[in-house]
Amino acid sequence: MHTDVVEKQSAVDKLSEPLWGYPEQALERLYGSRLKLSESAKVRLAAFAGYLLGLRDSNPADAERLASDLDRQLTYLSQYGGTTRAPFEGLGLLDEARDLPSFKVVLHDDGCFGSFAIAWYRPYSQKSILDAASAAMPEWWREGTRPAGVTDEHSDRMWDESLQKTYERFRVDRKDRLLLDEVRVKPEAYKDQPYYCRTEHFQYGFSFNGGLILHNPADPTKASFGVHT
Repeated sequence: MHTDVVEKQSAVDKLSEPLWGYPEQALERLYGSRLKLSESAKVRLAAFAGYLLGLRDSNPADAERLASDLDRQLTYLSQYGGTTRAPFEGLGLLDEARDLPSFKVVLHDDGCFGSFAIAWYRPYSQKSILDAASAAMPEWWREGTRPAGVTDEHSDRMWDESLQKTYERFRVDRKDRLLLDEVRVKPEAYKDQPYYCRTEHFQYGFSFNGGLILHNPADPTKASFGVHT
């Protein structure tokens, strides 16, 4: 897995490497777990890698420059925001060694040659989501009691609806289709508990969007990539 910008002369090889094996898995690994690609974005990136290979045959200097520019932007997005523990400081949710990615970034196909739509996501602890959903429930539910006539099915349905509304408020995709989550082992204070009690889950909710745009795509001598928010 590449985590740094490569030399300009190697950028075409780096971006086209997935074409020689099984592209889907290789594209997912290309820039690490913090940069995700939708299925259509994988197609767009693989198609552009093929374009770079063809361009290198006719104009190696422009192919290398353009590939290096794209590699630089994708590496930047894969490391966007660094890491953080600030929102969870003092809550006993994180160990001392592994902070969370401040953001995860997802590329989508925006329908233009060489360009992508971008969505940035920020972390929430599963505990904070459950606590917020619980706070929105009736007092009798939180006290573990139930009024006469309220069935288990009705109580469960109320909880599911409250949880769904909370996920929507935090802008977290409950289906987790792009695996926007992180798991951390809790600090040493939890060492005597079973492993499943020592893990804390963090899910990423939508924060803001933008685009990775290829400018001047018709002229390889002037083409360049820019990240816009």
